[in-house]
Formats: sequence, structure tokens, C-alpha cells
Amino acid sequence: MAVQVYEAPRNGRWYVAQDAKKTLRISASLYARNNSLQRKHNNTVLEFCEPAFLAEPLDTMQVLDVGCGTGDFTRDVLLPRCLPCARLIGIDCCVDMIEHASRHSVHEKIEYEVLDIGEDVNEFIARRGHFDRVYSFYSLNWLRDQGAALKNIAALMAPAAQCVLVFPASYQPATVWSLLAQMDRWAKYSETLLQFIAKSHHMEKAEQILYMSSLLHEAGLCPNIFVLSRLVTFDGWSEQDIVGAEMSLLPINHLVSDDERALLLDDVTTLVRKVHGPETDQSIFRTYIIMATKQNG
Repeated sequence: MAVQVYEAPRNGRWYVAQDAKKTLRISASLYARNNSLQRKHNNTVLEFCEPAFLAEPLDTMQVLDVGCGTGDFTRDVLLPRCLPCARLIGIDCCVDMIEHASRHSVHEKIEYEVLDIGEDVNEFIARRGHFDRVYSFYSLNWLRDQGAALKNIAALMAPAAQCVLVFPASYQPATVWSLLAQMDRWAKYSETLLQFIAKSHHMEKAEQILYMSSLLHEAGLCPNIFVLSRLVTFDGWSEQDIVGAEMSLLPINHLVSDDERALLLDDVTTLVRKVHGPETDQSIFRTYIIMATKQNG
């Protein structure tokens, strides 16, 4: 995913750089209003993985958060678990996210930087060095080429370093995007809607396990924990909360006109009732919970 600078929404309107259909755009302010419930799940995962770390945090340790988003989770949850680390760097491919994090999630031990984990990371490594821990929550699911991202994560890790990676193998928002792409009024946005759906989304459970196991092996990452569980992120949410989350994650938010936005909200609300409701088997939506150690050599 290419990264281009764009301005955040003002007065309900988006000001977008050229070639917008090929880049990921999520409004940081909209995302920040709708991510609090997801944070609860992330906390549960961290509690589960914490005992498997091979070393306690040291004051020389450098930590990386891949897909840090608005930075509130980075500062409020990850940092306390990593203290007394030397530095925690949050990266994200979305300029708006990094600008938001730099303004609203400030801490003396945290730095934020725009970086696409799916692209070349050599220059970043030359400046920042290697990392003793790498975290990534709900980020790798945006990438079609997850293998390249995992290889980059391994390249960023110091010898014997560990990473915690949590991301959907298949999830309701991607199904909503697929269904929107099939609707006549959103057909012109179908390429954008479909390009951020991971390959694993359409796989059965056994294939998802084999697929990700192979990518981890190719990246030189040895799993200490590998769980493919039913996705529970949206369990217990109200319809209003789910619709808000779905709208905040839509890849076409910045492309639709003001006139289209009300129609989009209506269609997303209808699809939420279908995809998140009893007529859809919720067991088909799954999350990878992975803790892995970088292999020597």
C-alpha cells in the first residue's frame, strides 16, 4: 500500500491526495471514537500471551508497534507492559493516524512514524536499529501480501526477539465490503472495497492454519503460540456500536460524496444486521493469535 499525505476531514468533507483508490484511508478521529471495545479484546490477548515472553523488559529494550493507529493503545496499554524499555516506536501506513497519535498520544518514551510494513524497511532499520519486541494488533489483515509483511517484521527483530501478532483470518467487515462491492450503486468502488480483503478471508479453517503456518516458516518466525479462534471482537456489541465500527473501517469512506454518505450508512446498517446477525454462521469468522520468536540464521 502506497502512503500519500492527505488532509483529515474538515466539516464532514475529505481532502484527498491523487490516486486515492489505491491507498488505505481511515479517518483517525472516526476510528478513535469506535475502537474502545476492540481494545478490551486486545487486553485479553496480552494477558494470555504475557507468560510466554522469554525475557522480562529491560531499560535497553526497543519495542515496535506495527499498525499503531491513533496511538492510545500504544501509550496506555503496550507501554506499561514494556517498561522500563528504552523506546517504543509506533508505525502506521496512514498519515492521518500518525498525525493524530503524535498530537493526542504523546509520551517521552514513544515516537511515531509513517511506515508501511508491506514495503521496504531497510532504511527504517538503518535509522532505528532492531527491536526486542514487536506487537501488531488488527493491522496485518489489511495486507494482501501478508508474507512480505511477516518477512519485514522478522527483519526488524533482533536475534531471538519475539513478536505478538493478532489479526483476523476472516472477519465481518470484509464480508460487508464484499457485499457492498456486489451492489450496483457501489460497483464503481468495488476495486477499492476488495483490495484490502486478505487472501485468508475466503479460506476454510484448516487452509487458514496451513497458509499462515507456511508464511511464518518462510519468514523465519517460530511460533510459541498459534491459535486460530472464533473472532469474538464484536460479541456483546450493540447494533449502533457495530455500525459505527463498520463505518469507521470502510476503505471507501474518503471516496463517497456527501449525497452518497447517507445511502452508504443505510446499506451498511442493513448488511450489519445480515452479516453480524443469526442468519450468518459467526463461526466462519476467525482470528489469528500468534506469538513467535525469530529463528537464528
